Amino acid sequence: MTFKKVMAGIAITALAVALPWAATAHAEPTEVPPEVSTAANPTDQLLADEASTTIVNGTPASYVDHPFIITGLRVGGGGPQGASCTASVVNERQVITAAHCMIDVSGAKSYLYGDDDLNSPGDELWRSEVVEYLPHPNYGGPNGWRQGHDVAIVTVADDIPVAPSDWVTVATSADSGLTQPGAEAFTLGFGQQSSGGASGVLMGTTLPINNHNDCQVFDVVVNPDQMICAGYNDGRTGICSGDSGGPLIVDGVVVGITSWGSSMCDRYSIFAKMTGQLGDWVDSVLDQEPPEGFTISVDPASGEVDAGESVTATVNTETLAGSDPQEVTLSHTGSGADVTVEFASETIISGESTDVTFTAAAEAADALVDITITGSGTVDHSTGYTLTIGDGPPAPDCFAENNSAQPIQFGWMTTSNLTLECGGATGTITVDIDVTHAAASDLWYMLVAPNGTTHTLKNIGQPDSGTYTANVGTVSGTYTLQIFNLSFQDGTLNAWSAGQS
Repeated sequence: MTFKKVMAGIAITALAVALPWAATAHAEPTEVPPEVSTAANPTDQLLADEASTTIVNGTPASYVDHPFIITGLRVGGGGPQGASCTASVVNERQVITAAHCMIDVSGAKSYLYGDDDLNSPGDELWRSEVVEYLPHPNYGGPNGWRQGHDVAIVTVADDIPVAPSDWVTVATSADSGLTQPGAEAFTLGFGQQSSGGASGVLMGTTLPINNHNDCQVFDVVVNPDQMICAGYNDGRTGICSGDSGGPLIVDGVVVGITSWGSSMCDRYSIFAKMTGQLGDWVDSVLDQEPPEGFTISVDPASGEVDAGESVTATVNTETLAGSDPQEVTLSHTGSGADVTVEFASETIISGESTDVTFTAAAEAADALVDITITGSGTVDHSTGYTLTIGDGPPAPDCFAENNSAQPIQFGWMTTSNLTLECGGATGTITVDIDVTHAAASDLWYMLVAPNGTTHTLKNIGQPDSGTYTANVGTVSGTYTLQIFNLSFQDGTLNAWSAGQS
């Protein structure tokens, strides 16, 4: 293979890496002028190493002050606990988010509520699986956010512990005055802190709303019928990877849903526009009637025990305004054979509380047990409790290596494979590469993960550290290491390994 062929192959690979949220300066299409930025949607996908990767220059926020905010998770998601997107609670079992959060990324999806920092599992108040989702009917499938209609209503399996008074109000076309240029808006979400992984820390920032004509700086047109442009052309603050689906709020009303922005998080932030046809569609499909009768919660929502020991929490019920107190029968599911659940009173009147005791069997193994507590009255309402037994489930410890030496020849791409078997582990792996080469800084290392995503481990010009990390989503599967040799000297790939511990 000639040097020109290798360079052509590298250019194609770099462009493929660029979508979404992984564009680098050398990967932008040559026909796009330098002042035009590559657009990308801010899910949990990897960013280029140079990118800023949180709600840029935001401030810490809390669900206590913004009780409607909720985290979207998915199997294989790049953030802590699989965090992938942000959403807002609109009723008892529904949230509003971006359509691309449901359609453009794979993996079973769920939601988590009541935690400002996702880096320590078990702190949340509630979590539940997705039952169904309804994207706008005109959302055009993967990458449909480029044309618009980037909004979806998601239904979860269990009641979200948010009072009806704290559900968000979504704007309609009747609220068009809220999104006039010059208005001040607030947005928040769980964004990344580095290209290696999402922070899972809730952050917020204030943005001005702009005239769409001032925001045509991307390779995607900002359509004023579908999109709101907010923030600054220099990206001094705004959305970034992990913030997709979060709200844009003006005067307490959700006027936009985080949709897309610059692939480098350094230009304006673009939101799906609710003060128009999209908000009217949401209003037509959304049922914001308060839940019937009563609510139920467990305080605290999680606990820790060793095998043979017990922990006690309190089941609280509340009679809702407009409803009469009623008899509520308590039950549970999900405890398995190793946990016994006992209510001090199995029947109470809504508005009352009772204790519940969780006991781990003497022979119980370390585990994380998700238990559902249900109150049955005129209707059923459920809430969750997470019990950690011992140290919780053992962390996955997986490792593989390839010790077959291969030549690294000038003008060629050297490839080598290995397979990791790590169960359902997700997140970041460590890669160790042992090469013999007089000019290692002229080598380019790339890793193709089992899901097909490509991760740059080392760029040309960077020194060879030997150890690298990559956030690959689902860990198990076969990896391909690609080494491009752009120096005029040959070398050897002695061995390489990858793993997670």
